[in-house]
Amino acid sequence: MLNIDQRLAELQEQMSRKKKLSAQIEALRKQVHQMESKVIETEWDVKHETDDVSELLNNPWKCLWYRLTGYFDTAYTREESEMLDARLRHDLAKEELEETKAQLERLRDEYIPYQRCDQEYEKLMKQKVE
Repeated sequence: MLNIDQRLAELQEQMSRKKKLSAQIEALRKQVHQMESKVIETEWDVKHETDDVSELLNNPWKCLWYRLTGYFDTAYTREESEMLDARLRHDLAKEELEETKAQLERLRDEYIPYQRCDQEYEKLMKQKVE
């Protein structure tokens, strides 16, 4: 009986850990979803800012206008800075997403041994009652 009680206590601790891990996994899943949206958004920003730089360089009328008014260097520097900033935000968002996915995988791996503790607890409780 003492052996069963000890095992039941261990299983209660495992079920508590399982519940905590499950909540953490669910929170990280939601976080990953939000981060994936942010990566897509920042990817669009990079494309948009890269297009702005290309347009400035490849549109002869725009390029001529800025050169004649003396604002080409200022405009180019601004557009290039915005493009680099967008790339940095995108790279950081991707890196953060990958780190969070890795953390999620570690938690899932940690969760695996606790999957059946509920059933084992129920089984031992039935044995104890008999």
